[in-house]
Amino acid sequence: MASTALQKEGEAVRRVPFMVNRAEALWWAYMRLSGMALILLVLGHFAIQHIINDVHNLSAEWVIEQRWALAGWRIYDALMLAIGYTHGLRGLWQVAQDYIHNKTVVLVIKWVLIIGGGLVLLIGAMALVGTPWRTSTP
Repeated sequence: MASTALQKEGEAVRRVPFMVNRAEALWWAYMRLSGMALILLVLGHFAIQHIINDVHNLSAEWVIEQRWALAGWRIYDALMLAIGYTHGLRGLWQVAQDYIHNKTVVLVIKWVLIIGGGLVLLIGAMALVGTPWRTSTP
C-alpha cells in the first residue's frame, strides 16, 4: 500500500521524477560506487604512506625511486586521482545544479568544470606517467 503525504490547502508541491534519464541514473550509480572505491583506495594509501613506511623518511625521491618503481603503484595512484577527482567534480556539479537556477550560469559552470577538470586530470596523469622510471639503489 502506497503512502501519500497530506497537503494543506495552498501549499505548493514539487514532484520530481525518480530518474530523469539514463545518464543521470548512471551518474547516480557512479557516485555510490566511486565513493566506496575511494574509501578503500584512500585507506590503502594511508596505510602505505603513514603506517607501513615511516612518515619521517618519506620524500619525493622515495616515491619516485621505490614506490613508483613498480607500474602497479602508478596505476593505483592514477586510479585514486581519477576516481577521486571525477567524484568531487560531479558532486560540485550536483551542488551547482541545486543552488544556481540561471541556465546560462549553470552552462558556464558545467564547461568550466569539464575543461578545468580535464586539464587537472591530464596534468596529474602526465606526472604519473612522465616521471622517469628508476630502480632503487642498494
